[in-house]
Amino acid sequence: MTAQITTVCAVIVCFHPDPQALQQLVDNLQPDVQTIWLVNNGPQPLAGPWPASVKQVQCSGNLGVAGAINFGFDQAFAQGADAVIGFDQDSLPPPGLVEQLRCAWNAIQQKQPQNRLAAIGPAPQDKDTGHMLHTFAPYNWRRRRLTPTMGKSLVVDHLITSGCLISRAAWQDIGPNNEGLFIDWIDVEWCGRARHMGYHLLMDGSVILPHRIGQKSGGILGRKFHVHSPFRHYFVLRNAMQLFRDSRFPLGWRTHHILYAIRVIVANLIWAPERSSRLAHVVRGLRDGWAGRTGPQGQVPD
Repeated sequence: MTAQITTVCAVIVCFHPDPQALQQLVDNLQPDVQTIWLVNNGPQPLAGPWPASVKQVQCSGNLGVAGAINFGFDQAFAQGADAVIGFDQDSLPPPGLVEQLRCAWNAIQQKQPQNRLAAIGPAPQDKDTGHMLHTFAPYNWRRRRLTPTMGKSLVVDHLITSGCLISRAAWQDIGPNNEGLFIDWIDVEWCGRARHMGYHLLMDGSVILPHRIGQKSGGILGRKFHVHSPFRHYFVLRNAMQLFRDSRFPLGWRTHHILYAIRVIVANLIWAPERSSRLAHVVRGLRDGWAGRTGPQGQVPD
């Protein structure tokens, strides 16, 4: 049984954020959380001043998304939080989103006390089009696409990092994010471990989070894809290869993810600008993925 959630802290991972956007994010979260931890991966201190409930942590270097989330979550749980919710610096959850997720968690646990719930998250909505982004039920070879609808909770394959509410018990049992991945596939890998250990992941269709994947979207032959900056191709491909090696996860699941990475990269090479830079990062990602290197840019694992 997972305990009821009373206190929630928020962790925001920052790297050269827009000051106004960050301030708005903090303002929207403050009424619903005990403390907000701003984990700054950038070299410059974040613009302030901040109220007492907002704690700024200046990292000694860029820890990546995984390391920054881990650091922030550990600080929040040490403070006594029952659960922690993470956000990207570009997210703008509507006021009350955290409280909605907390209440949804408690209602589910009251009705189904034996449900091993690891995390609950909002339904992501495309910032540009206003359309709800689809998700998937847990899968191996055969995938079943799901579209979030109001008033319905979905058992899903994974949740995105932004807006994902995780309980203390689940975090301690499942473990932290894989810091070797640094910035890509982090949420997918953690959720995969959670499901491997018998936990469920829920998406609440009544809680909406406007979200953008990549810098913009494009399309080829009727298929939509996301445009990322060239350096992200390194991590997308390298980390997909790391996931493929992990035998804890179903082979079909691993295969789908590496094929997805290849499709995104090929589409970006065809459609997006800076092709030579993109190709150089792809080659490096392929080389380091094959060698099993992890970390910021190809550290060899011990």
